[in-house]
Amino acid sequence: MQIDIVLLFGPMYHLIKNEELISALREAKRITKENGIIFVAYCMNDFAIINHGFKEHAILDSIKNGLVDENYNITPRETDLYRFVRLEDINEFNNSLELERIKIINPDGIANHLRDMVNSLSDEKYTEFIKYNLSICERPELLGSGYHTLDILKKVS
Repeated sequence: MQIDIVLLFGPMYHLIKNEELISALREAKRITKENGIIFVAYCMNDFAIINHGFKEHAILDSIKNGLVDENYNITPRETDLYRFVRLEDINEFNNSLELERIKIINPDGIANHLRDMVNSLSDEKYTEFIKYNLSICERPELLGSGYHTLDILKKVS
């Protein structure tokens, strides 16, 4: 039996090796009906660099200890709890399995970077902030800036 919609959220955060991520995505594709939808959530590399590296002042130690390379990619280690990816990694996973992207969004937007400010907004200003976040959540240049990215895919073969 195949299903119409598959949610692949937590696994992509916690599988470390590319082969493991591709295997999870392959399994999601296998159980999805033709033209079915697969929702995949990832934790983003650049958010972690901005937040942990710079905001929490860990960037120099992370580079020195080999946790971050010269291109600011977080080097995944088997003992890590989270795997951080970039858009090019996500595209590579999808292309390897011939999955068609319907849409990719940054659901968090800039909210995690401005958490204290967002939490202090009045209801009216918060509503406006949500409208703003929805207006920018698909902008390609901002996809990696939020903690999560949601990739919405279609199984075409």
